Amino acid sequence: MIPSSASTPYRFRPVTPADLPLLAGWVRMPAVAEWWIEADGSPAPPLDEDDIEEEGLRLWLVSHAT
Repeated sequence: MIPSSASTPYRFRPVTPADLPLLAGWVRMPAVAEWWIEADGSPAPPLDEDDIEEEGLRLWLVSHAT
C-alpha cells in the first residue's frame, strides 16, 4: 500500500481477487456501465482474476484518508 501523507490524503493499494465483487458492482452502476463498453459499443464484462494478474497491467484502488 502507498501510505497517505499530510500533503496527500489519498491511499492507493493494489486490486486483489477479493475486490472483484466490489468492482463488478461498480460496473453495474448506470454511471459506470455507460463507459464500461467494448469497441463495438456492447457492454464489457467485469474484471476477472486474469485481468488483475495480466503482466504489464497494474490495477489500484484509491481511498481518501479520513
